[in-house]
Amino acid sequence: MRGVIMNACKIKHGGMNMKIKVYRTIALAIGLLTGAAQGAEYINEAGGDWEVPGNWDTGAVPTNNVAVTIAGSAGGQPVALNADSWTYITNNALNYSATEYRTATFLLGGTGVASLDFDIGAGNTWKATSGGTYYVGSASGSDGTLNVLSGSCVLEASIMHIAQSADSTGRINITGADASYTAGRESGGTSVSVGTGGDGALYISDGTFYTRAGVTVASSGTFEVAGSEVDEIGIGSYSSINGNWQQASNSVLKVGIDSGGITPILIDDVSFDGPDGFAPATFENGALLEPYFISGTQTGKWTVMTVDGSIADSGLTLDNGGDSDWSYNVVSNHILEVWYGLGDSGYTPDPPPEIVYTNAICIWDGEAGDNDWDNPTNWAFTANNVLPLTGTGSSGATTQIDTSNNYPVYTSEYGSRDYARLYLGYADDGRFDMLGDGYQLRFDQSGSQFCGYNGNTGILNLDGGATLKTQASLFHVGNGNGSTGLVTVVNNSRWIIGRESSGVSLNLGSNGGYGEIKLVDDARFLTRAGVSVGVGTATGLFSVQGAGGQAGIGSEGTVDGSWSQNDGGTLQALVSSNGLTTIVIDDKDDDGIGGDVSFFNGSLLDVDFIGYEGANGTWDVMTWEGLLRSGDLAFAPGVDTDIWSFAFVDTDSSNGVDTLRIEASGLITDPTVQPNITAVSASNTTISLTWDSEPIVGYNVLSTTDLVIGPWSTNIAGITGMGASTTTNLTGVGPQEFYKIEAFGQ
Repeated sequence: MRGVIMNACKIKHGGMNMKIKVYRTIALAIGLLTGAAQGAEYINEAGGDWEVPGNWDTGAVPTNNVAVTIAGSAGGQPVALNADSWTYITNNALNYSATEYRTATFLLGGTGVASLDFDIGAGNTWKATSGGTYYVGSASGSDGTLNVLSGSCVLEASIMHIAQSADSTGRINITGADASYTAGRESGGTSVSVGTGGDGALYISDGTFYTRAGVTVASSGTFEVAGSEVDEIGIGSYSSINGNWQQASNSVLKVGIDSGGITPILIDDVSFDGPDGFAPATFENGALLEPYFISGTQTGKWTVMTVDGSIADSGLTLDNGGDSDWSYNVVSNHILEVWYGLGDSGYTPDPPPEIVYTNAICIWDGEAGDNDWDNPTNWAFTANNVLPLTGTGSSGATTQIDTSNNYPVYTSEYGSRDYARLYLGYADDGRFDMLGDGYQLRFDQSGSQFCGYNGNTGILNLDGGATLKTQASLFHVGNGNGSTGLVTVVNNSRWIIGRESSGVSLNLGSNGGYGEIKLVDDARFLTRAGVSVGVGTATGLFSVQGAGGQAGIGSEGTVDGSWSQNDGGTLQALVSSNGLTTIVIDDKDDDGIGGDVSFFNGSLLDVDFIGYEGANGTWDVMTWEGLLRSGDLAFAPGVDTDIWSFAFVDTDSSNGVDTLRIEASGLITDPTVQPNITAVSASNTTISLTWDSEPIVGYNVLSTTDLVIGPWSTNIAGITGMGASTTTNLTGVGPQEFYKIEAFGQ
């Protein structure tokens, strides 16, 4: 355990198999600044560090409406925007919010040689908010490089040009396990253009890459995906515009295969409004596909791209480096595959499944009125009623449940299955019940999943031992103004969130919505990474009711957990007669980095008893293996502060607090069980007494040497009942002594 650190930021690097990143910002280039934004140019007077005011021609670290330029005046030395920079920004109140720093236009490598190492840490965002065209590498002879190592860059440029002019060079490298890069705007359907005029490259080997609209790989451009550690590549997955892919002649799509394969590029039809003519991918005659192995030759086939629409192949050419065992195939007009060692590309694919549109969204309309998951009449896909296609990742269907009347009920009779994503209460109010044990229902495709979205209500109930596993980049409960998401887990049921985005697996309330999860008694809840409660202007409730369950934040997989509770977020602990399940924030690899907790200003704690009148005692609401970064927590309105108190405590005498503990005191409880003595034994002068007791009652042991005239005197006072029976030892004072037990309430 480690001590309290206020307003601190820690950086964590390391490989992860799957993560989901919250969108962040960085914008890059050189060009004319527009609007009223003031400018700041990096001049490198003090060398290398973003947070040094003397490194800027304005004498101040830029923020808010300040447009930033890093070009040849930096002298070619890499500029570092890192953990030290974040600490300076936070300590000097330059940040937009606790986790976000903003500037205006950011221009990188407009002239000369310039590079930026972006490494601000998981959960933190840098956002460049002004529109207009941005560049990495602009003028002839310029050379710009952006290395995204951790944290989230959200670039809100009309188009991001990588190597904009002839004889320019530009690169964006996304290589960190906690790194996310988002191109957040577009112009003419394009968000990113690679190799517009010079030598441009976008390389990703880990983390996430999202765009608002399309990607164009121009004739001097290379788009490279290296291996399976990449979490997600979503072209058009940010916001509400469909993605598209345009690859010109002589441009290169380079794909590296490791032992786990490769993370496919998704060209996203975000509204799922049909398979034909939407989210297209176009390969011009002479566009190049260059596959290679990262970690040893394999035989097999790998999905390079999945298109929520159609692929127009006008002459894609395989650049196989002379190795004739490589081939490629376009499957069912929407999947691009590469093969190795399986013959030439002139194969005949298997007949397509009933749902040709593999990334189909199947909408539950409950038309049959029987709650039967496997009744095709209850499902609608465009104009047809079909069953959702099973399969892991993008091979399965997305199930959208938008009715709260004839809602689906999933039970053990359907067995264990895999689908793509779960959208619950997405276009209208929806409810979904999972009942019974002996199966696991999985939603495997990365990308956001929802319970309550865009003004609608989603209700998810897990009961009777059901197991739900959602492999979502980020699961949103209550996302969007007016949205409500309600999740209840009871009776030994289990919800596992197996992925994350920028260190977060679950958002309870985001973008103005309300999200709630209730874990009752022996319910179990496990995440790969962190939980955020009440994001931005939203509200959320995380409720633990009773004991016997499990709440492991960061206990599923290899990523550290975290807890971020914001203004509008409430943590509820309801103590039953059996106690309270403790929430654990896990530093998964116990390396002393991660497992941190933040209660920001406005965070509330709601406590009470449930199912009984209560008892004096202490209960641990949450324990963590990292740092208490902010402890600004207060009781919610309605908590009886004459009874309840809370404290952050150190349970192991380490160098800091590690537990949130609540205490009830001053309660008087009338006994209901007669305190009959059931066993007596004596050894020399030591007397052992056992009597019927209750865990919520206090007892006195009285003694006398004369049953007729007394008097009775208190031998031991204030023993708290330990359960159905309590035993205590005392020292006898005479040859003949009589004892009785007095229950007095506690």
